[in-house]
Amino acid sequence: METLLGDDVGSSGRYLPELIYGANDGIVTTFAAFIVAGWAPLFPSVLGVEPLFPVSIAVTAAAFFAVGASRSLVTNRSWLANGVEMFVVGMAAATVAYAVGNLLAGVA
Repeated sequence: METLLGDDVGSSGRYLPELIYGANDGIVTTFAAFIVAGWAPLFPSVLGVEPLFPVSIAVTAAAFFAVGASRSLVTNRSWLANGVEMFVVGMAAATVAYAVGNLLAGVA
C-alpha cells in the first residue's frame, strides 16, 4: 500500500493521514462530486442544448478532466497529468460502455 500511495502522495504514504481532514468531510465531498460528475452527461439534455449528443460528449470530457485535475489538490502530481489521465481513462470507459450498449440494444 505504501508503494501505491508513494507515487500519488509523493512520499512513502506515511503522511497520508495529514491529508485527510475528517471522515465525514470526505464522505460528503465524495458524494457531492459523484452526483455532479454523474449528472454531467445529462446537463445538455436538461438544458435543451442542441446538438445533444456531441455537446453531451464535450461536457462529459470536461467533467472527466476537471475531476482528474482536482486530484492535484491531494496529490503531488501535476494538475495537467492528473486531468489528462482521468480524461483518457474516463473517455475510454465511456466509449466501451456506449459500444456495448449499442451492441446489446436489440437483445433487451
